[in-house]
Amino acid sequence: MAISSVVATPYCESLIALEYYDGPTTGVGWLPSKETIYFKLVGWDREQWQRLFLTIPIESTLVNDLQLLLEEYEIKKLPIWIPNARNDVPQTAPILATFRARLEETLKHAKTVSIVESRDLVHGVSRVASLSDTDSTLALSCARANRVSTLLTKHIFDDFLAQIRS
Repeated sequence: MAISSVVATPYCESLIALEYYDGPTTGVGWLPSKETIYFKLVGWDREQWQRLFLTIPIESTLVNDLQLLLEEYEIKKLPIWIPNARNDVPQTAPILATFRARLEETLKHAKTVSIVESRDLVHGVSRVASLSDTDSTLALSCARANRVSTLLTKHIFDDFLAQIRS
């Protein structure tokens, strides 16, 4: 695992949260480089404040298409956009369902995986780690199973890796 420290720098400039629980848990985002990623919560501390996200690069056209379709029905809210947050825009449901199906197909071929420690990916990041092929496979399995690890120490990177390896 190669860790590079990134302190108080947003990992994403903005994001669309497909799922949200006291912060984004699954979604897509735009990096400062304008590249786009898929992210999924894979671990958090007991208070669910510090979180670990699995991130995977995805095609920008996929994310930009989603944004354009959603903008037809609601106002974009950045840096964190939660489509249909109040359940009052039913037109977004089929858009999100279609997007999830396209995304699932894309994720089947994912190989480059990173883990990011952050509260919400847009308000500062503690650390970013590129995973080995073996750890990437384990982390992807964890994400596909919708498993969120509760990590008990301040070393949540190491705790997460220990849990997925066992």
